[in-house]
Amino acid sequence: MQLLLLTAGLGLLWALEEQRPQLVPASSGQLLGKWYIQLWVGTLPIPAQRRSHPLPPFTFVMNQLQKLEFRMNLTKPIGCLPYKMSLSLGNDPGSFYTGWRHRIRITFLPGKQFAIAYFSGTMVQTFHQMMMLMGRTPDKDPEATRTFEEFVESKGLNRSDIARPPQVELATVMARKGLANLSAKFRGTLCSAIKGRWGEELAQPLSDLESDLSEL
Repeated sequence: MQLLLLTAGLGLLWALEEQRPQLVPASSGQLLGKWYIQLWVGTLPIPAQRRSHPLPPFTFVMNQLQKLEFRMNLTKPIGCLPYKMSLSLGNDPGSFYTGWRHRIRITFLPGKQFAIAYFSGTMVQTFHQMMMLMGRTPDKDPEATRTFEEFVESKGLNRSDIARPPQVELATVMARKGLANLSAKFRGTLCSAIKGRWGEELAQPLSDLESDLSEL
């Protein structure tokens, strides 16, 4: 009887595993372009009231050093501030390293319109995990959401803690902060000036990025 129950249990686990969408490691070229943060969760100490703050889209580009680069425009009282983070290829497929040697693994869901980015490592002598579901458009997909929720639970976190930030474009964020009267030309000039002066000094660790995002 015990052998029968064990066999049935293993068969059930195998069936559930077969039903899960297969995650495929992402390459640099496949990630290029615009992405939207649809869901995220992690163990970094982020205040609860900031979890629902809107997040602008981000892009992946190849920089002058032919490295994959994460770019997001953050808003400040003076205008927009471009944030950049270069990523080096890891040894494992789908793995990338930040300048602070933090490992990020990015895998595609079937169809490659959604991907999961996952970080785990030590920051300030404390082990942390951060993960997000990103999509090519702001449109939600129930299957992608379910896959992300299962991924979250597989890492020992609770799906009830998942943040679901509203999607918003940069122009909308600036308007909410009373910057709508700034012309597009002026904003572009301001961004270019900031980038030219401080662009190389903006490679902050992930914790600094979270602080910036909280002000959106």
